[in-house]
Amino acid sequence: ISDKPSYSFRGVSLDTSRNYIPVASILRTLDGLAASKLNVLHWHIVDATSFPVVSKTYPDLATSAYSKLSIYSYDDVKAVIAYAADRGIRVIPEFDSPAHANAYSFSKDLKPFVLCINGGAGGTTSFWPTCPEPPCGNINVADPKAAPAIAKLVKEYTALFPDSVFHLGGDEIENFCLAASPEFTNDGKRWVEGLAKVYQKYTDVLTKTLADTGKAAMFWEDVVLNDGVVAPKGSILQVLDLNAKGAGYKIVDTNNDYYYLDGGSGGWLTDRGSDAWKENYWTNYKSWQRVYTHDPRKSQIENRDVSAIIGGSVAIWGERISDSNLDVKLWPRAAAAAEAWWSADSFPDATHKDFFEALPRLEVFRDRLIARGFGAETFQPYWCRNEQCGESFTGYGPGLAYGNEKPKAW
Repeated sequence: ISDKPSYSFRGVSLDTSRNYIPVASILRTLDGLAASKLNVLHWHIVDATSFPVVSKTYPDLATSAYSKLSIYSYDDVKAVIAYAADRGIRVIPEFDSPAHANAYSFSKDLKPFVLCINGGAGGTTSFWPTCPEPPCGNINVADPKAAPAIAKLVKEYTALFPDSVFHLGGDEIENFCLAASPEFTNDGKRWVEGLAKVYQKYTDVLTKTLADTGKAAMFWEDVVLNDGVVAPKGSILQVLDLNAKGAGYKIVDTNNDYYYLDGGSGGWLTDRGSDAWKENYWTNYKSWQRVYTHDPRKSQIENRDVSAIIGGSVAIWGERISDSNLDVKLWPRAAAAAEAWWSADSFPDATHKDFFEALPRLEVFRDRLIARGFGAETFQPYWCRNEQCGESFTGYGPGLAYGNEKPKAW
């Protein structure tokens, strides 16, 4: 057998901060990654809601965890990394800053650098418009002491996580928070010009810390595309929905219109129901067909510098995900992405594939997941395994061997 993947980076982005995911469930998820030939766990281990991992540099950060039973010890992290390595899977940690920083305020040493804790900037009484979702908190990048303080944390975890890539986050800067905070504006001078300038200095400190340990930086696209920061060449940008121009960066596609798998349960803000601000693109359910027909190099809204695109990662954000529904949200749709990334070069048109040809194969894979104890979602009534469930495909013109034309409306 001669076989190789079309993309070298084939991952799952797993959020364990908004709701704690037990180690046993992370290990089970790694089994699923290995079975489907996914090779990266992007571990979004902390966020604004909690910092559920032990820190030797700032031990009081763990007081932001939901309970003493909802904290990852060093041994837990090492166990996850070792289990992944035995299955050919990299573990790339993400320690997000400067936004999503509320949990940092639980450390007495870091709290002075966190602005807009729990919202209320500019005299407002809610999280909005201080930040996109609660709880609010943004590191004051204009404070010259902030970056060295966060860099100590980065240095600590570069020693714990051996992978050559370290994710620094950088998404969703809380612009309203910064603009309404004298602590920022007094140092940041003019708003837009000041943000880019001081944010660059902040980022340079963190990326130098990584470089000193021989690691490359990974960021969300916002850092470069929205905030005017120049990341070191060779950095990886994780892109959502914008045309991230190469400029020496590598690209990982996490297109939120195709690869956000946690949606489908409606909005989570108590008083806003289905009218949550992210409802249109985030909380809508992405079918396996939608996941399967997206290709990072060939879909129109992605990077035209295709040589920069090293792969993709489906995302499981934790607002409405816990141990109880992780499997059913992730599987088997992540396997649809896995096949699309592995076999992209074998399709005449990667965005036009025969669902009737693919589904029996995915059904068999789901059966294997169920046999191994995964709570994987079903595709169809069992009757459909022997009968046609769907409109008959009428065929392409000569020269195209694969079926189901992409529907005009999903």
